[in-house]
Amino acid sequence: MKNRKLYFKVLMIASTLWMLGCASFSTASSNRWFEYELLPSNIKLTGEVFMTVRLSDGSMCYVSYDEEIYSEGEFYYVILMQDFGWHRDVEGKWSWRGTVDSKPRRPKLGHMHINPQRQVALYFYPSETYGVFKVQIEKAPQSIITTGVN
Repeated sequence: MKNRKLYFKVLMIASTLWMLGCASFSTASSNRWFEYELLPSNIKLTGEVFMTVRLSDGSMCYVSYDEEIYSEGEFYYVILMQDFGWHRDVEGKWSWRGTVDSKPRRPKLGHMHINPQRQVALYFYPSETYGVFKVQIEKAPQSIITTGVN
């Protein structure tokens, strides 16, 4: 009986650690791509903010059109694909070089993929084209620590 309780405790601790390790925290300094579902009709090419996201650390992320970033779309598309584990051969074809057990990550159509550190977002339209957008980060204010001494 005692061994069963110990086994259960070890199993619970291992499960908790595994789940925490799999958690995805989006912070202002994250160099990962986070996906957010977005209707194409919500995208505005006027320069105004059309998407606002609160990151896990409380920072705010604002997405808008920027002509300079939009014109560099292929550059950011290649970075995203490489970050997802894809490689381009000399002919320009994409291939996955992962293990047999691993699955490649693919961009989701109808989703905005945001990389806070690069301050860029890619939207993959349902028509299988994409657009690149500017990301501005407003970091969350640090909490004030009080010592109790006046």
